[in-house]
Parts: sequence; C-alpha cells; structure tokens
Amino acid sequence: MENATKALLIGAGILIAIIILSSLLILYNQVSGFYQNSSNMTEEQQRVEFNKTFENYEDKKIRGNELLSIMNMIDDYNTTEPEKGYDNMEFVVDFISADNFKQFNYEGVNSKTYLLSGSNSKITENKLKDFSNRVNDPSTGLISSLQSVSGDVRITETILQQLSSNIANIIIEEDNKGTANQYEIENRNDARRKRANLLKNIFKVNVCGSNETTYTTAPEYKDLVDTIKEVTLKYYEFTQFKRAHFKCTGLEYDSVTGRVNKMSFEICTDGNGNIILN
Repeated sequence: MENATKALLIGAGILIAIIILSSLLILYNQVSGFYQNSSNMTEEQQRVEFNKTFENYEDKKIRGNELLSIMNMIDDYNTTEPEKGYDNMEFVVDFISADNFKQFNYEGVNSKTYLLSGSNSKITENKLKDFSNRVNDPSTGLISSLQSVSGDVRITETILQQLSSNIANIIIEEDNKGTANQYEIENRNDARRKRANLLKNIFKVNVCGSNETTYTTAPEYKDLVDTIKEVTLKYYEFTQFKRAHFKCTGLEYDSVTGRVNKMSFEICTDGNGNIILN
C-alpha cells in the first residue's frame, strides 16, 4: 500500500511538472509570438513610412532643384543603409534625347555640355551627384576655380549668381572676331569695357587689365577672363537645370524587403520638344 501511495505521488509530481513545463512553453510561445508580431509590425511600419517618402513623387512633376534634393537623399541612403543589409537604391533620369540637355546651354553659344556626353540620354545617381557638387567641390568646384581670380576676396555662390545673371555681358561674340572695320572695332571695345567694369564690380579687383583701347589683350588677363567665362557657362547650365521640370515615371521595389529600390524620372517637354522651364 505504501509503495502504491509513493507511486501515485511520484506520478502526480511528474504530471504536475509536465503541466508546469507545458504552461511555461505555451507562455514562452505566446510572449515570443507577441514580440515577433510586434517586431514585424514595426518593420512593416518602417517599410511603409520609408516607401511613402518616395511614393509621394510617383507620377508627380518636380523642378530640378527638388530632383537634386531627392538625389542627395538617395545618396545618403546608399551610404548608410547597405551596412544594415539593404541594397543600394538606383536613381535614373532620362532626358529622352542627349540633345535636349543642350537647351540648358547659353543661347547662341556652342558651349560644351557638362552633364551628358555622347548619345546617351540617361544619367544615374553618381553622374548627377558630380553635377550637383559642381559648385562647392573643394578641388573641382566652380567656387574654387574662381578663387585665383579674385585675390583676397572670398568667392561665394552669390558671385556665381551675379555672373550668371549678367552672362550676356560676359560671353560676348566680339571676342572671337578677327579684323573688322572701325565701327565694329569700337563696338567690340565698348563691349569689352562694359565687361571689364562689370567684373571689377563683382570681384572687387581689376580682372581685365587697364588698357582703355582693347582690354584682355595681355595673356594673363585673357586667361582669367576665359576662366570666368567657362565658370559662368557652367553655372548658367546648372541654374537652368534647377529650373527644368521632371516627372517621376516609375518606382521599383525590392522583392525581399518590399522597399523602394529604384526611382526613374524623365525630362518634361512641351509639344515642340522644348524643355519646360520656369
């Protein structure tokens, strides 16, 4: 009888232990499931919020300055997020035709196109990043290019804006003309004097020399003026780009994470093929 009692007590103890362990296992699964669901909900919310930032642009038209801001945001993402296991995001802008970008050049000047090259009408984030940094890049930027022109005067983007707004008086056709009659020579010199005074007011130094007859004939002055002209053309192209309209033509998503991983834009043109600017 005593052995039977002991057996019953042992069996009851084992049963109670099994019940307790089963309860703990159920509780663990419930808590684990709760935290997993909570984690999944958090990830889903983060994914939705992340995608919303870019989905707001789908089928929308924006200006070039905002396009550059999106590009900078994607560049920041591609710098930090791959470390967390996410792939880089792609960014493509289609100008439809490489010739379209030439519309950003100053009218009447067969200047070099500094963003597109060859016949490829599409540019990616890296190329556009270089274009975006053309003003402030410490080694190749427009500001650093002009620093040798002004001596002790600090070059700012305000100076670039002044050059661009006066481009018609800086990029003068008279520079490329040969021998002419007296009337043309006088017009040429008038244009050069006007430019010399303009640049002196902008840079606070005598950029074009002091020859009251011809100006810029000395090699050192010609080199400085040529630098100013090239910088002016580049910055003018940059400002025209920022005024242009672009449309987001599509978003693509990562098949694993569900995050947006590519944005595509296209230049907006009117019925005559002219880029829309305002």
